[in-house]
Amino acid sequence: MQLLPSYSNGIDIYGTFNKKVAQVLTINYQPAFSWNRVQFKDDDVNSAYQTFRLDSRLNLDFNLSKSMLVEIAARQSFTQQSDFGSRKYLFCDLNVKKNLKKNRLDLSLDITNIFNVKDYTFYYSQTNQLLVNHYEIRGRMAILRVESYF
Repeated sequence: MQLLPSYSNGIDIYGTFNKKVAQVLTINYQPAFSWNRVQFKDDDVNSAYQTFRLDSRLNLDFNLSKSMLVEIAARQSFTQQSDFGSRKYLFCDLNVKKNLKKNRLDLSLDITNIFNVKDYTFYYSQTNQLLVNHYEIRGRMAILRVESYF
């Protein structure tokens, strides 16, 4: 086994924006940017790998009344990796909750993976490792819940 000298440069930038707009809407936005370059230098090998990643999360909470809440959560992911090309993903979930105080019931509807994304590939590179993870994801799913209070 031979050690291979490597050099790594990277930039990571994260942020959060949270704002309540009027009484009915709350917005939460979280962007993340990452760039990493790893270069290997040797007499026999001279190669470099770059990873560019841009992720965004957006949550919208609508308080339509004291007893009704609608939540929309979206996540966008863009990754570009040398030798692997680029990948784009958009995930979205919806949650609606209604409280029926007279009947002592809570109703909720959860819809996950609205855009029906079936697989997800994640790339990550560091000084001494290059990771490629592939996930198979459950398709669109809806769950209706009824909770009763005694």
